[in-house]
Amino acid sequence: MKRIPIFQLSNSTIITKNFPLDIQINGDTYSQVDTIKEDETLTNTTTTTTTTTSTNSSNNSNNSTNNKFEHKCNTCIITFNDPTSRNEHYRSGIHRYNLKLKLSHLPIVNEEEYRNLVNGGGNSNTKEEDSDESDESSDDSSSSSDETDSNIIHEQQGYQFTDTAIEFNDPKVRIISKELKLQVSVWKCILANTETFKLLYQYRSNQQYQAQKGAVLIEAFKSIVKSSGDTMKWAVLMCSGGRFAGSINQIGKCLEHKAFHRYTTRKKQGGSQSSKDSQGATKHSAGAGLRRYNEKRLKEEVAELLQSWKSQLEQCTFIFVFAPKGNTRDILFPQGGVISHLDERIRNIPFPIIRPTYNETQRVSSILFSVDIELFDEEKEELRQKELQEKQKQLEEQQEKERIDQEAKLQKQQQLMKDVSQYRDDRLFQAIRNKDMEKVRYLLETDESYELPEPKQGDSILTPLYLAMEAKDMEMMKYFIQMFPMDLNILVPDCQFGTVLHRASELGNLEMIELLLNSNADPTVSEGLKNQTAYDCAANQKTRDFFREWAGTHLNKWDYQKAHLVPLTPQQKQEQADKKKLKRKAQKEKEKVKKQQEKVELEEQKKRDLEKQQKQEELKVIEQIQMTKIMQESKLTDREKRALAAESRSNPLLAKKCDNCNQNIPGVPFERLTYKYCSVACVKSHKQLFP
Repeated sequence: MKRIPIFQLSNSTIITKNFPLDIQINGDTYSQVDTIKEDETLTNTTTTTTTTTSTNSSNNSNNSTNNKFEHKCNTCIITFNDPTSRNEHYRSGIHRYNLKLKLSHLPIVNEEEYRNLVNGGGNSNTKEEDSDESDESSDDSSSSSDETDSNIIHEQQGYQFTDTAIEFNDPKVRIISKELKLQVSVWKCILANTETFKLLYQYRSNQQYQAQKGAVLIEAFKSIVKSSGDTMKWAVLMCSGGRFAGSINQIGKCLEHKAFHRYTTRKKQGGSQSSKDSQGATKHSAGAGLRRYNEKRLKEEVAELLQSWKSQLEQCTFIFVFAPKGNTRDILFPQGGVISHLDERIRNIPFPIIRPTYNETQRVSSILFSVDIELFDEEKEELRQKELQEKQKQLEEQQEKERIDQEAKLQKQQQLMKDVSQYRDDRLFQAIRNKDMEKVRYLLETDESYELPEPKQGDSILTPLYLAMEAKDMEMMKYFIQMFPMDLNILVPDCQFGTVLHRASELGNLEMIELLLNSNADPTVSEGLKNQTAYDCAANQKTRDFFREWAGTHLNKWDYQKAHLVPLTPQQKQEQADKKKLKRKAQKEKEKVKKQQEKVELEEQKKRDLEKQQKQEELKVIEQIQMTKIMQESKLTDREKRALAAESRSNPLLAKKCDNCNQNIPGVPFERLTYKYCSVACVKSHKQLFP
């Protein structure tokens, strides 16, 4: 295989010699025809499924500005002029079905094909209904039809991962020259838009249409190869993650290019700020505000750039776009902008890109306008075509078989639903649900023509006793226990294959439990699904205690080990009560002792606080005395201080004595009330003796 630029083929033999060429699309090969005449009926058919758009971007922008509302569903290829029809379409089944087809890389269907798919699997609705149930039956039929549609759509997704789906997703077509034994692989996007190839796959059974469209694609290929540098221009626009890169290219050179980058993506979490705001949680942080501003500025900058490139863009043959998600397409194609989103020149880049940069735009241009040339082996091709035909035949047979099986399954299901509804809506069951005791007695005792309903295949067994318990009617339960005592231990599917005692235990209704146990309901029976007894299903501890107390008064009636409970006899109950009483008494005594201890501790704490307060007061007094002494000494001059000291030394009798230790007081004494002290220690000791 050799890869070369497509423009180098202009002087090659495959173009100059005018050899007949074949084109291979989605695995099917079509020969070139000399005359290309579009059939009117085919044209009318295709125009109804696609939206006619103008190739001139300026006209598209003018049309978009004239219409007040214009929206296109890119999945179903339908244009809407009002929001109501758009919203109804997005809620419809055909839109969801086409989304699934698109995700599976399969062609979409139009409304008529979708209707045929639905009707093909769901036309077995019965029309005979009872007069008393006409309203309910109409509601059931409508809901069942919705389920039928969804089931058909779900079942028909089984063919989505086939070879055909893979081939439809092939982004290239092959131009084949059998004379030269060569095949050239060309990207689909430079030959026609996506809708054209969808229609080719949709009408793949029409050989004439396929041949005509194949010839058109071959001519498009030749025109690109023969194009000159002055006539062939294309644009590459990329926008993702706050980055934009755009370029306008010509053969062999780049005419214009520009790239922007702004912080719009939330770090570590991903996604743009606008998409996060659309989820309802609007943040007012500095980062969120910065991202919103950058998104707005990026949109404005791109719009200004495209406006400055308007004349160049109008001359472009193709506009290749990479705008993967979010509002990136709105940035490139705003309403009333230079390029309309309906422009037929727009092509999606069919391979992944690294990051929107100038170098990436040039790499995309180089790849898109490159072709792969290989040798063509006709024998291998014929063998491959046979294999494809066999696979297609097997696929059609499988789809037909699945359709027949689905129809039979739906018919059987509808019949079962009808039988179940008749069983559940029996007159006796309705009377029980309505708590109509008189009608119940009339049906069972007076009406000789009435017979109890018998469940059929697919019915969930119901008993009158179970329905009466669900209605919480004690009088009716007592009546049915007398009439149908065998219903006490029947496993009811609606109760997870448990008995009425299981259900009463789940509800925690002690009155019902007592009635059932006294009526010989077996507490040892286990549920069919969880293998739990009625005691295991108890709603709370009170219900479990009731089971144990009842078993304690009926010790020999059942094997309570199988019932998973331990009987509680009156003696055991009294012992438990005595234990609780003693425990409460001990607890009270313990609390009493604790309160006394707390009282003693509180008194001691008060004493400690009082002593602490007294000490603080003493310290304050001492501080006052010291301050007084300092102030008095500060008032004496040095001469007076020396004279006073000499006088006290010469005449000890005149010296002052400490009232605590009876020692001479040198200098100015410490005073408290009428007492005088020589030191602070004497002040404290004397105060303790004479407060």
